[in-house]
Amino acid sequence: MRLTIGRRILVGFGLLTLFTAAFGIYQFLLLVDIRDINNRIVTHDVTLLEQIEDLVIANNATRAAGEQVRSAHLLAKFGAG
Repeated sequence: MRLTIGRRILVGFGLLTLFTAAFGIYQFLLLVDIRDINNRIVTHDVTLLEQIEDLVIANNATRAAGEQVRSAHLLAKFGAG
């Protein structure tokens, strides 16, 4: 079966269109996967960062309370000056 130049061009254009559409669908599916991964990371990391922030606040409060206790002890032991 011999293809004329016009049919060859048409077949080539059809194959190129098919490959382009397939590649576009593939890329769209990859973007959907990337969006899902991004959402999981964001929700997990934001929760983790909030918990870390709470720990830092608690640690700072504990440190401040310890410094106040030490200061009060030293003032009681050595007097106020």
